[in-house]
Amino acid sequence: IPSFANGSTYSFVNGSIYWFRVETIDNKYWVRYPDIPQLPHESSPTGEVKAIPALPPFAPANVGLRDVSGGVTIWWDAAVAQTFPVAGYRVYLRNLSGGGFSLAASTTGATMVTLGGLANNAAYEIYVTAYDIPSDASIPPYESSASAPVTSRPAVAVGFPTNFAGVEGS
Repeated sequence: IPSFANGSTYSFVNGSIYWFRVETIDNKYWVRYPDIPQLPHESSPTGEVKAIPALPPFAPANVGLRDVSGGVTIWWDAAVAQTFPVAGYRVYLRNLSGGGFSLAASTTGATMVTLGGLANNAAYEIYVTAYDIPSDASIPPYESSASAPVTSRPAVAVGFPTNFAGVEGS
């Protein structure tokens, strides 16, 4: 990458590896003494830093669920990759009576998961994200934005009565 001044921009190619280092140049002497040629003062360069610009996958769409006693089964459409292939999904959950979202499950490609251990008759909000794995293992995965949230309320399954007697004429 060529040298550039503060405020300059440079275009990068997603998925390509770039190495950066920074050096500063103090050119205040050029302003003070414009008629006396002097070299600007340069700092020592920083260590090199690697970066891979990338776009995360698109968020999973069409999230659906089915409540079960003490849990919920969630499914969604596969996410579309942008820079790197989609490697898996993360399901986040929060109890609507208080608290923030926390990671409830992670998959490596499956587009359905069942969460257990939930309180019956409590309301939960759930969303799903997709993540990819960059081609360089030293770069962390890129995670999509959240899917549209869905709400779950696990409930005890109600069975049909099996021992009852009818009364004639009623």
